[in-house]
Amino acid sequence: MIEIRIFLNGKGEAEGLEISGHAGLNSPGHDILCSAVSVLSENLGASLEHLFGKKPVVKKKEGFYSLHLTESEIDQKTEILFLSAVFGLQNLSEQFPERIRILNESSEA
Repeated sequence: MIEIRIFLNGKGEAEGLEISGHAGLNSPGHDILCSAVSVLSENLGASLEHLFGKKPVVKKKEGFYSLHLTESEIDQKTEILFLSAVFGLQNLSEQFPERIRILNESSEA
């Protein structure tokens, strides 16, 4: 199962996400659902950097991807990109509820 954690700051704004696991539809590297999740998350990181000049902290390895912004980098533009990526991930989760779980994690203000 793919587990996606969306991290929200005390104001309810997205400040990061972490994705771990495998969908299990096919072997790693050949799983179309894992690929879809990867495209959405990698595109979020690339868009934050290349469109808005943000410097997300990205960590990735086999079966794991994380992206976090500092408080000073969170603004209306970053929120729109996060909402778009999360919307796509939620759509996948609705289509494959036994393969993807999304959790929201809130931090204190």
